[in-house]
Amino acid sequence: MSGLLPLPPFFDWSRAMQARDFPQGLTRDITHDEETSLLYPEPTTEKPSEEEFWDMLFDGACPATDGCEVEPDGACPHGHPTWPRRMGLV
Repeated sequence: MSGLLPLPPFFDWSRAMQARDFPQGLTRDITHDEETSLLYPEPTTEKPSEEEFWDMLFDGACPATDGCEVEPDGACPHGHPTWPRRMGLV
């Protein structure tokens, strides 16, 4: 197999490119669900490094802001979004 792997279906390439090209892209902190306007719970884990962040997008599972493992575009049963979702990239 050669070439690049296909991007996961939840991956928003335009948002990821903005984050890569602009340092502030990985510093966004969205405090509410953009679809429902409900507030997210405060994170209880440390924000991942930039390298950890890019790795998690392709792993198929990401830590939520409380440490639960969920799909990269999801939220855990406790209401915590994944870090990429909290930063507005998925």
